Amino acid sequence: MKNIVLPFLICFILPGCNDDNTVQQENLITENATVWYLAPCISSNDNYIYAVNTEKNNLYIPENFFDEKFRQDNLKIKITFLKTEKSMECGGFIGISPIIKIVAIEKI
Repeated sequence: MKNIVLPFLICFILPGCNDDNTVQQENLITENATVWYLAPCISSNDNYIYAVNTEKNNLYIPENFFDEKFRQDNLKIKITFLKTEKSMECGGFIGISPIIKIVAIEKI
């Protein structure tokens, strides 16, 4: 009986786990960007918020903001991220910005 269960698990359950991982990997975006300091942001619990402006001129708000060393206005970075379904309204000329989840970040 054990000999039948093991091939079943390998053939049907394990490949299913890889499909979700593959989809997430395909949705990863890597771009060079600039950190922007926005103050104040209407929807933020804080009186400040940081955003990233990509080379393609897309402004995003990170949901999992990075380490303090990256919180520098006009800092050039390379980020890998996933888009989320959420957005944030930052008043004035900024408008509504999509929220992203940063997977990797480095200074450039």
